[in-house]
Amino acid sequence: MLDKASVEHGRCCPAEDRRALCPVDQLACGSGDCIDSFLFCDGQPDCADKSDENACEVGVDPNGSFLCDTSQCLLPSCFCSSDGTQIPENLEPAQTPQMITMTFTGAVNVDNINLYQEIFRDERQNPNGCTAKGTFFVSHKYTNYSAVQELHRKGHEIGVFSITTNDDPSYWSDGSYEIWRDEMAGARDIIENFANITDGTVAGVRAPQLRVGGNNQFAMMIDQQFVYDSSITAPYGRVPIWPYTLDYQMPHKCLGTSQNCPSQSHPVWEMVINELDLRENPETEERLPGCHLLSSCASINNPEQFAKILRNNFEHHYSTNRAPFGLHLTADWLQNNKGFINELIKFIDEMQAKNDVYFVTESQVISWMQAPKETNAIRDFDDWKLKCEVKGLPECSIPNACLLTTRELPGDNFYLNTCMECPKNYPWIKDYTGNGFAL
Repeated sequence: MLDKASVEHGRCCPAEDRRALCPVDQLACGSGDCIDSFLFCDGQPDCADKSDENACEVGVDPNGSFLCDTSQCLLPSCFCSSDGTQIPENLEPAQTPQMITMTFTGAVNVDNINLYQEIFRDERQNPNGCTAKGTFFVSHKYTNYSAVQELHRKGHEIGVFSITTNDDPSYWSDGSYEIWRDEMAGARDIIENFANITDGTVAGVRAPQLRVGGNNQFAMMIDQQFVYDSSITAPYGRVPIWPYTLDYQMPHKCLGTSQNCPSQSHPVWEMVINELDLRENPETEERLPGCHLLSSCASINNPEQFAKILRNNFEHHYSTNRAPFGLHLTADWLQNNKGFINELIKFIDEMQAKNDVYFVTESQVISWMQAPKETNAIRDFDDWKLKCEVKGLPECSIPNACLLTTRELPGDNFYLNTCMECPKNYPWIKDYTGNGFAL
């Protein structure tokens, strides 16, 4: 039951009037009938009029999460701060390495693998002598899994971006627990099966169109042992937001039209996406609406503008609280905008000339936050030394090119490139091995 103290500590509950109508530990439906309070906003309608699932937004859910309590939320498993801007362990900015995360979403295949090899060349190294690393949120259709396997061998992180990438926003925002499980845990199964990733490192989720799936998505993530999500966006502020866990309320508003942020407590990390400032001259130009994914910024029109936006936004992080600076991209966007690839590479080389800037994966950010090390000790940080310098050859020189179909997509043929044996069918929802649908 929510008592007065609970409300004062941030568990928002405009349904208190309903509580007064019912016995202890119950709330009133719109009809006046009383049901157990824990049934409100659990994803299943229990009131006859379904009113128990009508008011479940952040700050309204009667079973919503509390405001940050730093005396209870302790690293390595929990992290929060009142406004989201606090550096872990209260380090000073000058003691904090500036982490940059480059993430790519979509299929990995012959159209973009050369681009990734150019960006992450072996001679492009962080101050600790390790090569720069990126995170790839992989979608299923048209992905070459032998190329994904090679990215993983090189030390890059592989996350999931769903099987179908369904283009209906409500499919994700209103998706059931089962939809999120089938799409994301299923995508992980396919990646592990056909990119032969067996070390349990496929731990991150990004929602298509950044359409967060509310409590259903995050309940699924806990059950399926995903470590983090990277879909929630934060508005541009004077100081950027650090990643946080969702044990407590988000430290910023739920940004986006009809966005469905989780309202309840979930022990999952959120690799929050900070809004980018698109002004070329922030000190003189009026503030404009920004972007969260670089690849969705239609107003970036030329390489010079792109270069200025990269450096301005880096400086916004570097000169304040050094929250991780996210560059969230698609290969198509870089390739379709002439000169952008060169500007990105120049930016990477310029940043790597600094002695306190590191290009790391999303998981490497979390590992640092769980056990923060000052900049002068980071060179020996073991979690960043894994796959520091990878030598040798790809797992297979000539992958199997499996021409396959699936009953779920009649009339369509797909090539599945993999170092593993060819399956019978093209893997899909509920047939993650490609060996037939469960009856």
